[in-house]
Amino acid sequence: MLTGLCLTLIVAFVATPFGNDPSGRYFLPLAPPLALFTADLLNRIRRNYPRAAIAALCGVLAFNLWGNIESALTAPPGITTQFDAVAQVDMRDMPAVIDFLIARGETRGYSNYWVTFPMAFLSGEKLIYSAALPYHLDFKYTTRYDRYAPYREAVAASDRVAYITTKHPTLDEQLRAQFAALGVAFEEKAIGDFRIFYNLSRKVTPAELNLPK
Repeated sequence: MLTGLCLTLIVAFVATPFGNDPSGRYFLPLAPPLALFTADLLNRIRRNYPRAAIAALCGVLAFNLWGNIESALTAPPGITTQFDAVAQVDMRDMPAVIDFLIARGETRGYSNYWVTFPMAFLSGEKLIYSAALPYHLDFKYTTRYDRYAPYREAVAASDRVAYITTKHPTLDEQLRAQFAALGVAFEEKAIGDFRIFYNLSRKVTPAELNLPK
């Protein structure tokens, strides 16, 4: 049963669209069965070589502890589930972003998947943004990113929006160009990996922007 669980996850990962845009969270279901397999292997070793089993267990624990400490100390990116560097956003600046947006009344707007949901959680849903913007450098996007209808509807009902991008200079240039083409005035603020386009002279939706696809 445990082997079947591992194989099912691997096949699903390879055969479905989730494998095209992976992150480490998809592999979490492998942790329990792999832990049990490791425990069974160590128990088999212990029967004939108890000291070797203890040494192997200590080695596994030390390796994982060392990896976590090294990741935590190497920030950015720090401890992250992201494989793609463009999605490894330095979230240590998120509190400053939240304070900035709340202070200026920019509580609704558009951003990418890896900003909207952490920001909503950390702000206690004071800031509701729709995940309508791409984060991939090639502008690859799927509507699955904007999967939470209540957030999408709250932004649609607002008469004022801001835009937040992360580590995507080409998208930044596109936004500037499209706002200018629409005759929309705006202000811009960079906070760490976050770039905020705010105080728009009128509401602009992503549907109005001629972004690459």
